[in-house]
Amino acid sequence: MKRKSSGYPGPSKTPQILQQRDIKGHGASGAARRKMFTILSWPSRIPVPKLSFPECVVERFRDGHSLRITCRTREDLRDAATEAMAYRDDLREKEERHSFRGASGSAIPSLPDDHDDSRYALADWVMEQKDARLALEAIAEWNRTLGVWCACAMAETCLRLVPKGRKGPHLEIEMAKRWAQGHATAEQVKRIAENEDPHALHAGFSSAMLAGSEAIEAAYTAANLVYVNRNRVGRNAYSLAGTVASAWAYEHGYEPDTAKWDAEVKSRLADLRETILLAIHYYPGRLVASSGGLVEPSTIIAGIIGLTIGAGVAHAMKKT
Repeated sequence: MKRKSSGYPGPSKTPQILQQRDIKGHGASGAARRKMFTILSWPSRIPVPKLSFPECVVERFRDGHSLRITCRTREDLRDAATEAMAYRDDLREKEERHSFRGASGSAIPSLPDDHDDSRYALADWVMEQKDARLALEAIAEWNRTLGVWCACAMAETCLRLVPKGRKGPHLEIEMAKRWAQGHATAEQVKRIAENEDPHALHAGFSSAMLAGSEAIEAAYTAANLVYVNRNRVGRNAYSLAGTVASAWAYEHGYEPDTAKWDAEVKSRLADLRETILLAIHYYPGRLVASSGGLVEPSTIIAGIIGLTIGAGVAHAMKKT
């Protein structure tokens, strides 16, 4: 059986250097050298990104369709190029999905202040989406912690397909859920995920092996959402939902790019919205929007405890 061709590169893939050369610096000694990378395909409609690397210069070429990145070290250059290309691809994919998502998009509306009412409102919104990919993508971009919680619930539906004896995917999901509950750090999740090779079973071509491979990749991607760069959170969440649906299709022996495959994946993506509903119902946190950056739930909990203790001490001192 052939393997499906995914429209989204996995979170572990890095771009190839298309054009790279040393250029002389202009320091006092004249000996400083910098590394340059050219992204040849950069549409003029996509703005120049702001990259999070020191001494990194990003500029558009005169032709308007290329981007030049200059960094001090080769390592910074590769990371900066990865971030820039992810930014470009993310905007491209959102444009491509615009017609499927509808003119209004899939933005999460303002939720009521009441705890229960907000859950019901978000659940209604999830069921209004055409499939689970759109719902999970928007949720992950709106609130990373909630996105990780829902992604873990989705990945758990196919963990039974992981080959016996392989515990890595189960540990990844368990640690990511602990992070969402405030009981683990992003570094701990990353350490578990980096010990697991999500592509280890891609050499197998039986239905069971391919289904197991997709389940392993889904667990890895769910854990990856904890610490991935913010401009890839939504993209990876969208990809995860498709991976889970593909695992189910492989389990039933369907061939990719066939009518039966497409029908099975479409059906599973619709059903997976209910998995998101259950995850929202059992989510331990509050349903509020976050900036998309990496803020440890444990840090938030510690801050709340600290404020509570501080208020109690101040009240006691006032009484005395």
